[in-house]
Amino acid sequence: LALSVLLVLLSVAICLPIYRKHRHERRAVLINFAVFCNSSFMGYPIILAVNPDWMIYAVAYNIACIFFCWAVDVALFRRDGGVDLKRVLFNPNLISSVIGFTLFCMGLTLPAVATEVLSMVGGLTTPLTMLLIGTRMLGLRLSEFKNRDYHFTAALRLVILPLALYAILLLTPLPAPVKGVMFLLTAMPSGSTTSMMAELYGKDADFAARGVAYTTLLSLVSIPLMCQLL
Repeated sequence: LALSVLLVLLSVAICLPIYRKHRHERRAVLINFAVFCNSSFMGYPIILAVNPDWMIYAVAYNIACIFFCWAVDVALFRRDGGVDLKRVLFNPNLISSVIGFTLFCMGLTLPAVATEVLSMVGGLTTPLTMLLIGTRMLGLRLSEFKNRDYHFTAALRLVILPLALYAILLLTPLPAPVKGVMFLLTAMPSGSTTSMMAELYGKDADFAARGVAYTTLLSLVSIPLMCQLL
């Protein structure tokens, strides 16, 4: 969890100067593309496919991402840089992740009925992810991606940042599951919260939606390649 927090902060610190010359509306979207990945909706199925025992680390990673997504994200999109702590702390995604993480750490188990129901709901994640990817790909037109910002940011999100983290992790004595989870989740495409935030704060929502769809499409190739490094 601490490493994930550090990773998000470091990613923001790297991306801020890269996009400093862009106008505010576009800068906020591009930094979101590069920093905040789809660590839950797409990340969880990938981790389950690679090794289900790694899920606890994926949840810890996601807690950090959700927290900073609703803190840093809002500060980026709002010109005054303000943050609504109530929306950050009482976000349903953050609350559910913290509850699950706490139950695991305390060794507590839910009744069999509740566990089975939650497992069935969790099993929907993979097919829903495929449906989401399909709907995002449906409206894509190559002519819409003449802007070089799309290509550079997609490379940063899907290739540059994950490989840079991979090189660093190789030099550390961290356990293999921690290394694997941090690397794989960092290689996920941009999160859909980017387009949601852009819509909420009246920024370039169309640009944001196309960017999320673009990185999601490219991830169908990049993620399997990244998995080969494990």
